[in-house]
Formats: sequence, structure tokens, C-alpha cells
Amino acid sequence: MSKLRVKILTWNMGDSKLTQEEWASEIKTSWSIIATRDFDVLGLCLQEDSRGQHGKMGDAVAEYLKADFDMVSHSVEGPPEVTKLSFSVRAFLYVRRTMFSNYSVRKNDVCLKRTVFCSKGTAGISIIGFYGSQVTQIILMSSHLPFEPKKEDLGYQERIQAVAKSFGEVYDNIVDETVEQRIAFWAGDLNFRNNAPISPRGKPMADQLDYAFSVRPASFFREFAEPDVEFPPTCKMVACDRMSCPACRNRSGDQHIPSCYVNETSKGNREPSHCDRILYRADGVDGEIVEYRSWSRARAVQHSDHALVLATFDITY
Repeated sequence: MSKLRVKILTWNMGDSKLTQEEWASEIKTSWSIIATRDFDVLGLCLQEDSRGQHGKMGDAVAEYLKADFDMVSHSVEGPPEVTKLSFSVRAFLYVRRTMFSNYSVRKNDVCLKRTVFCSKGTAGISIIGFYGSQVTQIILMSSHLPFEPKKEDLGYQERIQAVAKSFGEVYDNIVDETVEQRIAFWAGDLNFRNNAPISPRGKPMADQLDYAFSVRPASFFREFAEPDVEFPPTCKMVACDRMSCPACRNRSGDQHIPSCYVNETSKGNREPSHCDRILYRADGVDGEIVEYRSWSRARAVQHSDHALVLATFDITY
């Protein structure tokens, strides 16, 4: 029996933009969740990433881990950086070289909302290789689903359609059903809201995603599940700027501090919500959930209006 540790991070970067050199410095000094290297596979899902010089976090992580890990990645690209709009969605897998050998890579993506440029989407990657003597597939999907602030349901119906499209056009095209041992993760700013209706004039649901799980067949979500959510809402948070940073952002990953959230009731019922989620599926292996929590300890995360969410799994073969 052997054990594989997988850590998944998802983060809507918002206005947090650093160069690759700045990312490298911050990862070393502030990102203990990466710097400890206490994983065999790291999945990194980024939303609202930049296409230009300030979209280099994934590359900085690869540089930091290069002595022991290989990186594969895929993205859905949004507007160029000169437009001041950053909608790219990226998925990165960092794999410890001693754990996997002779692996192949699959990639696919789908745009979920488009005006002139793609503004929401899902990017998926997978590796298929030997873990010891066993052929194993690891899948990672990163999503940024639509949000419609002018609608009573805040875009719930559009998000359900986006879920179907993400699984149908990304997951179904990269999963290899002939591989008996598979672990798959779907993470991102899924944009499902707390205390919001799922139809016009409908009653508010405590959690739109939980409601969708309760009324949809398991096949709709391709048998994916979510660990229990016991961390505070992850959006929309008061972001630090160059002049000030509320002290609550240092603690916002651990406790719900009302003053750390932006009141946007003028734009609809935008209560603090668990927008950022991590779902998983395990086939032919046993998966133990070690942790599932939000995190805001790094300076860059505090400059975003979203907390980062992370999950750690021990996979037993």
C-alpha cells in the first residue's frame, strides 16, 4: 500500500498583480502552503490572471519547485493586458518526478461567456502515467463561472449551463475511462452564492451549489463531491491597497469577520459567499481529506477581493 499526497489551491487573483520576480520573492517569504513542499502533486487554479508580465505566478511556482517537480499547464485566454481586464483562467499541475514516470498529457478548454473576448471559461489538464507499477490518471479543471448581478438569481441558471458545458466539453474529453485508477479535481471561482434564489421571485437558498447537488442527478456533476465547507465566505472581501490593509485580512481565512466583506446590496443580493470551491472524484483508489480551508496570509492574496481556498488529499493505492 502506498500513499500520494495531493494539494489543490484555487484563487481569484482580482487586482493582485506581480511580476515573476515579485512572485518568486513572495512565495519564498509568505507562501508556506507551497514552500513546505509537503505534497507529491500540487494543483494550482487561477482566475482573473493576467496575460502580460503580471501573469507569472504559475511560472514562479514552477521555478521554485523545479529541482523536484515538473509542470504542465493549460489556460483559457481573455483580453490582452492592455485592456486592463484580466479574465484568463489557468490550470497548473506540478508533479514530483520520483512519483510519476512516462506520463502523457491531455488538455482541453471551453469559453463560457464571450463579448469581444472570452470572459469566463474552464481549462482542463490531465496526466496519465505510472505511479509505481500502476497506471494512474490525475485530472485538474480550473473554472471561472458566469455571474449576473442584475438578475434576481445572480446568474444561477447560467452557472448551471456552464457546469454542464465544462463537464461535457472539458472533463469528458480528457478523462480516460480505460484507466482504472483516476483522481480528478474541479476548482475555481464557481460563483455560486449564499442566501440567494435559484429563480426569479424564488426563495433564497442557503447555498446555491449545495442546492444544485441536492436536485441534480449525480451524473450531472460526474460523481464529483465536495468536502464539508467549514471555512468563512471567500468573497467579496475588502482588498488591501497601496495605502492601507485591514487587519482582518490576516485572520479572514480562519473566521468570519463581517467588517472584512464588501457590502454590495446596491448591486443585488450580494451577501458574503463561498464563491471559491474545490470538488473531487476518486476511482479505484481511496481518498482521505486532510484539510479544506480558506487562506489569506500572503500579501498578494490580501490585495484580492477573494480569499484563496486549499484542499489536501491523501490518496491510498
